[in-house]
Amino acid sequence: MEAGGSGGSSESQNQHNINQTLTAPIAKPNKSRKRDSSSRGGGDICDRESRDSQDDEENQEHVGGGDEVWQSFSEGFRQVQSVLDRNRILIQLVNENHRSKNAENMLKNVTLIQEINANISKIRDLYSDLSSDFSTFFHHRAASDKSD
Repeated sequence: MEAGGSGGSSESQNQHNINQTLTAPIAKPNKSRKRDSSSRGGGDICDRESRDSQDDEENQEHVGGGDEVWQSFSEGFRQVQSVLDRNRILIQLVNENHRSKNAENMLKNVTLIQEINANISKIRDLYSDLSSDFSTFFHHRAASDKSD
């Protein structure tokens, strides 16, 4: 056994986990999330879906093309969440490598931290795009309300 209590088999398992994680594509979150009963005051799923549908129809009447905009926002937030989830995994790997006190694993942390930093830049860009899209949408909405 090595110093720090990590044996060869756990080190090879850790290496396998790192390789598997780094080569795996970033998973897209499930798009069909259902809200729980606490998110809209209770009731069963059918009642909530009916209310959601009515809300969507009312919003659609007030905002031309609003459905596309909200889908765009949802997709943007899904992308942000996916990158955040990836960073969480990378941070866990960095911590495991650091705890192992193995020189090879410490060197791997350099690459992992570079990926974390690149992901932070992606998140910044995604939020910037969302902010710009949001602002543009409401400026266009305000302009169309004034012309009506």
